[in-house]
Amino acid sequence: MLSKVFREIKQFSRRNGISLFFAGGFLRDILLDRSTQDIDVVVSGETRKVAWKFARHIKGSFVCLDEENEIYRIAGKYNFDFSRLKGKSIEEDLSKRDFTINAMAVRADQVRRRTDIRENIIDPHKGLKDLKNRKIRTVADSAFRNDPLRMLRAWRLSATLNFQISRGTALLIRKQAGLLKHVAPERVRDELLMVLGTVNSSFYIAGMERIGLLHTWIPEMKLMYACPENYFHKDGLWGHSIQSLSALEDIFKHLENLFPRWKRKIEGYLSESMGPLSERSTILKFATLFHDLGKPSTVVRTKEEVHFFGHEKRGSEIVKGIMQRLRMSNQEIAMVKRLIWHHMRPGNLASGGHPSRKALFRFFRDLEGEGIGALLLSLADRHSYRNVGPHPKEIRTHEKVIKQVINRYYQEPSRVRPRPILNGHQIMDRFRLSSGPLIGKLLSSLLEAQAEGKVKTEEDGYRLLEGYLAEGIDSLRTNS
Repeated sequence: MLSKVFREIKQFSRRNGISLFFAGGFLRDILLDRSTQDIDVVVSGETRKVAWKFARHIKGSFVCLDEENEIYRIAGKYNFDFSRLKGKSIEEDLSKRDFTINAMAVRADQVRRRTDIRENIIDPHKGLKDLKNRKIRTVADSAFRNDPLRMLRAWRLSATLNFQISRGTALLIRKQAGLLKHVAPERVRDELLMVLGTVNSSFYIAGMERIGLLHTWIPEMKLMYACPENYFHKDGLWGHSIQSLSALEDIFKHLENLFPRWKRKIEGYLSESMGPLSERSTILKFATLFHDLGKPSTVVRTKEEVHFFGHEKRGSEIVKGIMQRLRMSNQEIAMVKRLIWHHMRPGNLASGGHPSRKALFRFFRDLEGEGIGALLLSLADRHSYRNVGPHPKEIRTHEKVIKQVINRYYQEPSRVRPRPILNGHQIMDRFRLSSGPLIGKLLSSLLEAQAEGKVKTEEDGYRLLEGYLAEGIDSLRTNS
């Protein structure tokens, strides 16, 4: 298919007498033999006019991405991103780019097939050499001052390509990390989510924070370094958080071993989209990284013990503020808040050995669709202590109960998440009630009774609710 793309661009360029260049990430990915749907085209001339003409040429959709910088997208089977040549020549344009592996170009009229690219490459900054050595290196020392987001992009490229950031570039990031605070939150969010979306993000997140990048935008992270002696993990709270994230990624890689019967269903849950750049797995990682952020402000130390009463609620409030600052969606915020608020509950379920039907129903009801995520987070939380305690037997017991709960979730849907046997209108008609909070309480009580097996028919349901109404509202408070 790419040969057809090359042919169309070449014909268009020659027919209209326009100098066009392939450049940037498209060339990088082609040279790395990576699949790509985004094609970067540099235009020497009136960019909007050229892009509009090309849209008509291929019958694609014309989208303005950035009018000020003259960047336009032609959407179709491939996305063609047309941008204006910056400077008087392609060499001058490439000198203004971020990293050497993105600072290569080739004239579009010289390319008929992939092999033509290497033969005609314009590579003034030795990008081919850095590609071969798997290095990320800035084109110029001014790269980060021109756009501080490039510091995060370096780590994102490192994570997605499995490349190493050069020593000089790493030192420059450490020196200029504070510049990141001047970047729009949406841009920071997107890069962070793309890093979290990689399979070994814990390694890169730890590196980004070690070099001083993350707490520039998320200063609350500094709380996680304080007083490591207050926490049970040998590396303190931040070490525990990174180990939890690493453990979660290890769980993702070994779903077939841990949950052989339910691997596909769990993968389906994890792959659900939460936004343009995030699946549920990505947001679950975000929640895991910050699940204990409420501990520093709730720590109570006595002679014998350390307690963190209410750290779940406090942590969910702090993380909500972080996510709002990063302009994350309401859906993403709601998911993370719910996971952090309830992240201790799987441990409470496990402490009893065999959770009751009522306990399981209430757990999945309160998690509102995120029960599987909470169970995986809890398992990762416990696995992070494999080398520091608690006793391995406790970890095995916790894992055993988590597996039991997941088995029951998928095997017994009518018990764990039953469908209402009656609806609100039926209840209002039968008992001559008006719409209001009472109907919600009755429905919740009815669902719980269904989960316990006490109600199997509509008449069973009516009798149960009749008894609750006869006893009064207080009986509903104790049963919900």
